[in-house]
Amino acid sequence: MKRLTEKEEFVIKNRIMADSPLTLQEIGTHLKLSRERVRQIESEALKKLKREMSGRVQLGAQAS
Repeated sequence: MKRLTEKEEFVIKNRIMADSPLTLQEIGTHLKLSRERVRQIESEALKKLKREMSGRVQLGAQAS
């Protein structure tokens, strides 16, 4: 999560990790962004997290 921007981190925490996830509209209202922009931010953040996780998996495999 360290590589995410503040907005990306907010979106991931409130859309993916929350017990009661917020809607794109609710997050957009909070951040003063459109639903579409929140969706784009969520998509980019998930891509970053996937890249980070796959890099860690590869490093673990090399250590073995």
